Amino acid sequence: SELLAEDQKSNFSADLWAIGCMLGAMLNKEYLFRGQHNDESSMMEAIVKKLGRNGFRLYAKYYNVAVPQEILNILKHEEQLTRLPMSSILKEANEEAQDLLDLILIF
Repeated sequence: SELLAEDQKSNFSADLWAIGCMLGAMLNKEYLFRGQHNDESSMMEAIVKKLGRNGFRLYAKYYNVAVPQEILNILKHEEQLTRLPMSSILKEANEEAQDLLDLILIF
């Protein structure tokens, strides 16, 4: 979609992210970043709570992503929003799969 829109910042990171999410869901047998309300805002919250806030802030700024106010509040007020170890997200996956997803699922 970035290529069709001639996005000047386009690269393959979105494709890798999608592959990582699909692979993670297959290994975990459930979505990695399911939000409580199955909407964009709660999905962003789930991602930030698992992958941390620092990378998300840089990503949002670089790609000019409109971040909902509730997510901005979480980013501002939560003290411990660091990246969780992939072993705690993908408990059933082997170490090699966890390492691969740790490399793919970055902002």
